[in-house]
Amino acid sequence: MKITNFIKCLPAILTIGLFFPLGASAQSVETPASNSVTSDEPAGTNYNEPPYNRYMRLGYAASQRGDYTDALRYFASALAERPRDRNATLAYWNVYDIINNQTQQQAATNNSEIESDYDRYMRIGYDATQQEDYQTALINFRRALEERPQDPYALQAIRNVSTYINRGQ
Repeated sequence: MKITNFIKCLPAILTIGLFFPLGASAQSVETPASNSVTSDEPAGTNYNEPPYNRYMRLGYAASQRGDYTDALRYFASALAERPRDRNATLAYWNVYDIINNQTQQQAATNNSEIESDYDRYMRIGYDATQQEDYQTALINFRRALEERPQDPYALQAIRNVSTYINRGQ
């Protein structure tokens, strides 16, 4: 096709393109199959809702039911739609902090389950010392020393508690 023929047809092509966009059907309603986020949406959902609003709504719903992983994903999608949006940023980081705190609590729980006898005796001894229960502290520091003979921390703790007991007499 010659360029001059193309230029003559261009107004007609543009007019047709305005009234009948490429890939458009008679109904341009977005279907659940074309949505990236549809698993939590009830029947009758308004698919013409702007993506940012849908992601924020689904993020808050997931957060309320305690599904923080999904909530984080929805808020990240909302941020992708509006990168500098304050509400999406706050929601994202709040949920991120909740997930991070839960992870740290689980790690602390797992660590406390594997606490050695030495660590437990030392912790009980220090707690008893703070409460000025020096006899209990001394007993536990000695138990810790039995677990790790010649341990400098247990030896020093025994010396300190012995001094506290001698001062009280």
